[in-house]
Amino acid sequence: DDQFLPYASLGQDEHFAVSVPPGKDIDIDLEEDSVILWQVVSYDQNICRVKLEHDRDGKHGHRRYKADVELKAIRPGKTAVVFTRGSKRLTVHFTAF
Repeated sequence: DDQFLPYASLGQDEHFAVSVPPGKDIDIDLEEDSVILWQVVSYDQNICRVKLEHDRDGKHGHRRYKADVELKAIRPGKTAVVFTRGSKRLTVHFTAF
């Protein structure tokens, strides 16, 4: 299951930690709107692959805007995956074991 993080509930500088075995991945959905989008700022490409897509879900005027993020472990190690959106910063401390 995806982990959904509502934008309003995130502080200015949030930190989360995840551990994933090589070859496996974790999905995170980050709430956004139609104007300001989440972007990946930095991470070690030797340790994980980051895939970010901007999705628009919902019907009949009840749209939900989100960044669909997949973090896949490539080889053992640790990296900080940093995202920003406007003035907010989200760091995922990613460990591939």
